Amino acid sequence: MSAARAIARGAEGIPLSDHAKLPAVSMDNVTTRMAITVTVKDRLGVLAQIAQVFADHGVSISTMHQTEDPKDQAISVLRLVTHTGRHRDLMDTVGALRELPVVDEVLSVIPVETGD
Repeated sequence: MSAARAIARGAEGIPLSDHAKLPAVSMDNVTTRMAITVTVKDRLGVLAQIAQVFADHGVSISTMHQTEDPKDQAISVLRLVTHTGRHRDLMDTVGALRELPVVDEVLSVIPVETGD
């Protein structure tokens, strides 16, 4: 609160802070990794279609794990973790996955911290 009050009064940031004068970066250009979980129809060619969406957006898949939905054998759950990429490209990929006819649902999209 005291930092917010100081800034509101015209201060340039938190006194003695190395971060006080850092420029803001557009979220579009922040780089991160994402863990994306989707449910898909369990049939031939689905993984190829999913991989193509990632390739079309310049996003690389680091790991992928597939399991059958215990309630519906015609559905698979895919858990994909990307390599580091631009946030905008990652979110565009998720948007394209949502539009893909073989994708039933995007269950989660979670940024992954790697310590890099």
